[in-house]
Amino acid sequence: MSDLIAYSFSDPAAGLHSSGVQDSGAVVFADGRQSTAGAARVHRDDEQASRWTVGVDGAYEVDLQAIGLPVTFADGRREWICRVTGGAQLAGKDVQLSGFGRVALAQTDLGDAGLRRAIWMVFGEELAFALAAERPRRASGHGQELLSAFVLRGAELEATPIADPRLSSTYGEDGRLLRAGLELWRDDEHEERSLRIGAETLAAGELSPRDGLTTSVAFLVCHHGGTEGIGCYEITRGA
Repeated sequence: MSDLIAYSFSDPAAGLHSSGVQDSGAVVFADGRQSTAGAARVHRDDEQASRWTVGVDGAYEVDLQAIGLPVTFADGRREWICRVTGGAQLAGKDVQLSGFGRVALAQTDLGDAGLRRAIWMVFGEELAFALAAERPRRASGHGQELLSAFVLRGAELEATPIADPRLSSTYGEDGRLLRAGLELWRDDEHEERSLRIGAETLAAGELSPRDGLTTSVAFLVCHHGGTEGIGCYEITRGA
């Protein structure tokens, strides 16, 4: 596991979405246009270990502040759901940003996996979802992937594992994600056992290849129980 930091964030009101990896490239979507930016600068606050400042010259500089404990997946990977604040330069104007995002430990290889998916969705300060999927190299398709997912709730987000997560994905002719759906079944007699979330792509593109890996990125508008949220869906493959 690498100590490099990967991040993504979205502010639909400002029309800006971005994903990047520390000391590597970033992809930026602004005003409906995609650009591949220079190196992504990432600094972790020495006094607040759950706060990061990320920036791309000429595009934005934002703070990502974790709003709960990290999610830890079975393979030891950790990620944090964050509140995002900061500023950007859009069409020659300074714009204040406010949204949500995720910080995670970047990976330098896929190990035994053929590809990995990572999805986060946020519905305000007190509800979020995180999912990871891994496809073994010999697997024939989406249905044989190993999925793990969490629902995060509370004033300080705390993760609860999902017993049976299911993911569906729809792609266009160009291979880019159009829609995604999550069906999350919980082993809990006292709460609604099935959570369903639908999502459509707001912007999609690809990060520059890194360490033999390519990552496609799609930012999402999400729907759950009559509430709208934002999210990001990333797929990493070997180059």
